[in-house]
Amino acid sequence: MDSAPNVSGYSGEGTAGRWQPTAAYLAVFASLGLVLASLGPALPFLAGRLGHSVDELAFLFSARAVGSVGGALLGGYLYDRHPGHPLLAVMLLILAAAIFLFPQAWLLPLLALALFVAGTGEGMLGVGVNTLISWEHPARAAPFLNGLHFAFGVGAFLAPMVIVASYRLTGYVALAYTVLALALLPLALWLVRLPSPLPLEGGGARVRPGADDTPVLVALVLFLALYVGAEIGFGGWIYSYALEREIAGETGAALLNSAYWGAFTLGRLVSIPLAALWRPRYLIPAHLLLALGGLGLLLLGRPQAAVWAGSVIFGWALAPIFPTTVALAGRRVPLTGRVTSWLMIGGSIGAMSLPWLLGRIFGAWGAQATMVALAIDLSLALLLLLALLGRGQVDHST
Repeated sequence: MDSAPNVSGYSGEGTAGRWQPTAAYLAVFASLGLVLASLGPALPFLAGRLGHSVDELAFLFSARAVGSVGGALLGGYLYDRHPGHPLLAVMLLILAAAIFLFPQAWLLPLLALALFVAGTGEGMLGVGVNTLISWEHPARAAPFLNGLHFAFGVGAFLAPMVIVASYRLTGYVALAYTVLALALLPLALWLVRLPSPLPLEGGGARVRPGADDTPVLVALVLFLALYVGAEIGFGGWIYSYALEREIAGETGAALLNSAYWGAFTLGRLVSIPLAALWRPRYLIPAHLLLALGGLGLLLLGRPQAAVWAGSVIFGWALAPIFPTTVALAGRRVPLTGRVTSWLMIGGSIGAMSLPWLLGRIFGAWGAQATMVALAIDLSLALLLLLALLGRGQVDHST
């Protein structure tokens, strides 16, 4: 385990109020889960309002992800140099404004612009919260990272139901995004009132990555691109997949989407103690293999039962991979804000490219081909991870 000293700006692990930053980080990531997972279920309603087909709106995933890349790059620079909580608060306000305006857009370019701005806020928030919670709990970051991403899963699980509820109440999705935007405002106020944790330093710990770390960091970035592409791509297209294959109607497809994110959320919850018991080098490959098994079941089994079972297994298996990869990165490369930003950029590249590609595949070759593409993507991720683990890179934690 990492024995870097705690220089977070608080007097000790048991100090009164020490829970507040961690609770705020969990709330931020639950909100991000709601926002990120809401786009897939909202696509059919947005497409109908603007007079486009669903696959023509696939580029919206890319617009948001491009903004996320820019936000992550900016965040990596800023969090190493400025107090983190005011930065988080500003990004929450920007995200709130963007998602409030998002369903109001009457032209496709305006919709893409709103998602680009939202993606920028998401990128900075993702880098900031992953970095700050690692600085807040330097000696045992892995369980807290998994708890953080469990909170994301809670928000993602609720997102499809929030979108459908908004549609049933008002005939459109604007109400859902208005409520989400308003919920971010008190969270921003809460964060700005809390002292920010400081970067890890001192005690002989190496706090800046060196040239020897570059191949490892590149491999981790590529791995997260493949992984996040699968996570967001499946969550973004399983709703339309179920409709296209006539497995379910709108309500059933939303429930299926929620089942995926619900299994994802439960998997994140279970992964909190698992992360304390299993080393990342064993936990990540095992869950990739399980995810591939879920996709195989979905592709080869009977349509309705297989889609439900495969979606649940797939979501459960993917759950611990991202936070455990961040913990693995902290063991291999000193975890600065800039390093975290590159990890987030890897995820954003995947979120930008694979959902868009799945949309093209969906339109050209049908729904089933999207699942084949996901299986290829995760197989490549597994091969890359095994190659990285085979390098025998020195563990920088002590």
